[in-house]
Parts: sequence; C-alpha cells; structure tokens
Amino acid sequence: MNIYDLTCEWKEHIPENLDEQLFELNSKKSILIQRVSNDKLRNKLDELQTAATKCNRSKNECDAETHYVAYSDIYEKLHEQLGYELRGLY
Repeated sequence: MNIYDLTCEWKEHIPENLDEQLFELNSKKSILIQRVSNDKLRNKLDELQTAATKCNRSKNECDAETHYVAYSDIYEKLHEQLGYELRGLY
C-alpha cells in the first residue's frame, strides 16, 4: 500500500521546468480559445480549461481524480463539437 493510500496527500511536486511549460501551454490555449468565433463553443472550451486547471492545481490526488472525471466528461462532449466547427472552416 502506498503512503498516498493512507494520507490522500501529494508526495511529489511537479518539477519547476514542467510547471513553467504547463503555464506557457495554458496561456497559449487561452489565446486560441479566444479566437473561436462560436460563442457557445468558446464558453465550453473555457469551462474545459477551468476543469483542467482545477485538476492540475488540486491539493491532493483525491480531489484531482474528482476534477479529472469532470474534465473527461466535458472533453468528450467538446471533442465532437470542435471537430465539426473546424471542418466547417475548410
């Protein structure tokens, strides 16, 4: 049994260089989301990014798992909508 199983606390932090890369990618993603012209889709993409941030910034792995499930549900629904929107641009 892992220590996590007993305490439900993170034991390792993300390395600083990966944390910086994650911040940069999230910033780029925010910029790209704002370029989506479909208001409804853009709002859903904002919701997806918020769910991902909650997962990444969770205080413990238990909370992260809960946020990940919410993220996965949003992602599955948006994946099809985003593909449809992008195909409409061709």
